Amino acid sequence: MTRKRLGQKLLHALRNDIPIRFVIETLGINVQKNADRFRFQCPLCRNFDTNILTSENLARCFDCRKNFNPIDMVKEVYSVSFLDSVAFLEPLLEKFSRANHPKPASPHSPVSPNDQFLQKNDTARMTHINSILKSLPILPNKSSLPTKKADLNTILEYIQSLEQKLQELMLQVKEIK
Repeated sequence: MTRKRLGQKLLHALRNDIPIRFVIETLGINVQKNADRFRFQCPLCRNFDTNILTSENLARCFDCRKNFNPIDMVKEVYSVSFLDSVAFLEPLLEKFSRANHPKPASPHSPVSPNDQFLQKNDTARMTHINSILKSLPILPNKSSLPTKKADLNTILEYIQSLEQKLQELMLQVKEIK
């Protein structure tokens, strides 16, 4: 089994260059904004005793006493592996790299109206797609695997609902392209 080795520069960039607030909003985490603090619902305890430290690019839950960098936040919200979290964040990093270091516009390579639209709507599209993904029911854990025929029917209904939602998502992605 070969393992993908991730470079330190990539990991540093994923942890530090993608703003944690953007990650929280992109993941569709519930937030409460008031004058003095940006609060988010902790993915572990579901409480709002939270804050973000933009200078360190960390989110903090004071109830859990847990800090989250962008990689940690994706891992917890989606219950995915470290590598899956990195794969989720990599496209965002490319967008932030371009946003932070834009190439000067050349009269020979103007930005098309379509590209302008896509750039303006990246966040909205990602948030919308994420809301569809979050509406999917949580997969059953190993202890709730079907043991009876009735349970199998429930699983089949669940699979059908997933297929339907994935088809809807695929149509929306095609519309975006």
